[in-house]
Amino acid sequence: EEGYRVRALLAQTGRSHGSDLADAETDLVRARLEQVSARIDVKTSRLRLEHAVGRDKAPASGDAR
Repeated sequence: EEGYRVRALLAQTGRSHGSDLADAETDLVRARLEQVSARIDVKTSRLRLEHAVGRDKAPASGDAR
């Protein structure tokens, strides 16, 4: 986000090209998508681990919780 902010400021002052700003925006969106993907991977891995050790099963009806 800092890289995008700096490039936007440079573009506003006429010290860089519009394509530089577009590249920075693309990089920012890509980084955000990778962050979301990583969070999904963590949650998926936790669920797989819980399943592997048997912690994902709900107690049968009538069982104590």
